[in-house]
Amino acid sequence: MAFLKSFAAFVVLQIGLWGGMHFYLTANPKKALVVVDTSYAMKPHFSDATKWIDDFAGGARYTQIQVGTDKADMGNLYDLKSKDVLFRTAFGKLSTENVSNQYSNYYDTEKYLLTSEPVVIDGWNIVTW
Repeated sequence: MAFLKSFAAFVVLQIGLWGGMHFYLTANPKKALVVVDTSYAMKPHFSDATKWIDDFAGGARYTQIQVGTDKADMGNLYDLKSKDVLFRTAFGKLSTENVSNQYSNYYDTEKYLLTSEPVVIDGWNIVTW
């Protein structure tokens, strides 16, 4: 009987902890910024970038994902009608200064830059093809 009471207390404690973590993480999601390079050199890798974003979003539970390009901030990933708006045009060359300046207000966010260029930007995770 003591074993059954201990086991029941353990199960109730686990359910309480899981529920508490779920509600806490839902109210305080982790923040991520995904920026896609839309330069001419990246155009052949747009389908790879789409797959990377899909995989990242699929594994990023309790994460608020903001997306944009090196030219414009697009907003929340889940508010976009289609991810294709990220890859509408390929224009010019990637400017790391433009990316750094444009997204400088995302200070508490995990930042990812999807590019085909060999670049280094402090505080950014660079995903290259």
